[in-house]
Amino acid sequence: MAEHESTFKEQVEGLIEEVDIEPEGDIEDTVIGPTATQEKKTEKQRKKEKAERIKELQRKAERRVIDKQQQLFQLRSISANLKQEQRTKMRQAQRKARQEAEKGMPRRLGRLKIV
Repeated sequence: MAEHESTFKEQVEGLIEEVDIEPEGDIEDTVIGPTATQEKKTEKQRKKEKAERIKELQRKAERRVIDKQQQLFQLRSISANLKQEQRTKMRQAQRKARQEAEKGMPRRLGRLKIV
């Protein structure tokens, strides 16, 4: 283990010395970003990635369809609620008008009409 640490220290010292020697003016020669030594993808990997992309697109399309259906159901329930509220207000208005009309009439004492 000690040998490993000493070799690591030597390597780090060597890197530090190399960094100090490097001129600061040659910024154009340094490559930033991925290097050209990336492994090429096999045909199997490309097919797998393509299949994953297709599945993802299908999932997104299915999700959009489900969302549209949910919006449709929400619109239906909202319109049903509005209709119910309109019916309730109309009944309340009719009841109030009937009560106003009955105010001027004599009250009934029972089930039988007085003749």
